[in-house]
Amino acid sequence: MRFSFDWASFYWAVYGGVFTVFGFAVGFVYWLGSGRSCESAKVGLGLFFSVFLLFLGGLTDVFWFVFWDGGGLPSAEVAWWWMPWFRIFGFWNSYAQLGLLAVAFLVVCVFWFFILR
Repeated sequence: MRFSFDWASFYWAVYGGVFTVFGFAVGFVYWLGSGRSCESAKVGLGLFFSVFLLFLGGLTDVFWFVFWDGGGLPSAEVAWWWMPWFRIFGFWNSYAQLGLLAVAFLVVCVFWFFILR
């Protein structure tokens, strides 16, 4: 199969939708099973945003390269041209991906700090 942004854009939209629905389901099931209080709604919302932010941060892409595609990320010289971020910023490599993922993790940690206080 030859790469094309025509089918890739549709694939990315469906892929993002699946993670959005999964995050919503996790948060909703938590809320249903935990007494349906305001506090459990905050935690359920936190679960949803955690799943969604880690999706946006590219956790699945990093897992793909590390665990299934040869045991490591591509070298810094390899441009991740298939990523949507490449079209936005004009470059994208493993360091940029790890930086985005680190920012996503940081936002999730700060988010949970405020939820659980």
